[in-house]
Amino acid sequence: MTIAIIDSGGANISSVTHALKRLGAEPVFTADADTIRRAERVILPGVGAAGAAMRRLRELGLHQCIRDLRQPVLGICLGMQLLFEKSDEDKIEITALSDNAFYYFDKDELRHKLIIIEDMDGAENVLYQIRELMSKKRITKTVTIKDLNGKMKTITLEVNGPICVAGTTTKEHIYEDNANRSILIYRDESREQKERIMDYQRSLSAGKINKKEEENTIELFKDIQLLLQDIKIINPFAEQLKIPNEVFKPLRTNDHYLQFIEAVTFIHQHQRPIKKDANGNKYIETTLEDIKAANYLLKEVLLNKSDELNGACRSFFERLKNHLKEEKKTIFYVLLDFYIHL
Repeated sequence: MTIAIIDSGGANISSVTHALKRLGAEPVFTADADTIRRAERVILPGVGAAGAAMRRLRELGLHQCIRDLRQPVLGICLGMQLLFEKSDEDKIEITALSDNAFYYFDKDELRHKLIIIEDMDGAENVLYQIRELMSKKRITKTVTIKDLNGKMKTITLEVNGPICVAGTTTKEHIYEDNANRSILIYRDESREQKERIMDYQRSLSAGKINKKEEENTIELFKDIQLLLQDIKIINPFAEQLKIPNEVFKPLRTNDHYLQFIEAVTFIHQHQRPIKKDANGNKYIETTLEDIKAANYLLKEVLLNKSDELNGACRSFFERLKNHLKEEKKTIFYVLLDFYIHL
């Protein structure tokens, strides 16, 4: 009987190999798809994070091969997890956090994770830790504890990033240092958007919304993300791109702008030819279409970020401006009635 052990990069591969040899088997350790298909039995071992392991399997061209196998397949530890259709381990959903919560995660537990905070008001006490994990990619804290003998000793807690954070808030403005590290997406308060929401609510109440189709669409987008691979992005137009001087905090905003363009290119990696630099490293290039898409998506974001007025005030003045245009007027008067109580 031929047994193939898939080279998934897991630390438990040697243990599995030795265990099989003790039982008299001579397994083949391989990353070759044809060898795996011909094997009578297949073992998929693994240790670590599912996201990184899946990226390795995709790079080796084995992800579809494993899905198509019809002979018995044994997944060990992470290998069993990789046999499932999806994994949510790359995200952590949080409602509220205590003051030192982030310092007590395992050292690499947050590394490359998406942290979803339902309401940023519940994370007020840990915003500094979040900023450090995003910018410096690590946080440390020195604390005093008792050892097994009851003696006091000092240890340093260390947690590694980087992390990506997504959250919502009802506040019109957020703390400057937090805003500088974020792309702020404001809710559409237009009448048209409110009408679209109410139309959806009516259709949902009338039983005309296919919830299964919605769920399938969400799962499709998740699956599409799993097809994305790590690859270097080069923007040949970067030196020609300028942002308006009026934009708040132009240095950091410019960095966000360039990174966002790279993100658009990254998502379109399967529509871009792969090139190699002088050292043989693979990369893809940003196109004008990527920049156009980024500009379209970021237009309102950059305008809101540079606006000194909050959303409600800006919306009022925009409606007022449109009214004056319709009436072909350039000035208006407001009569105010008020009383002073002595």
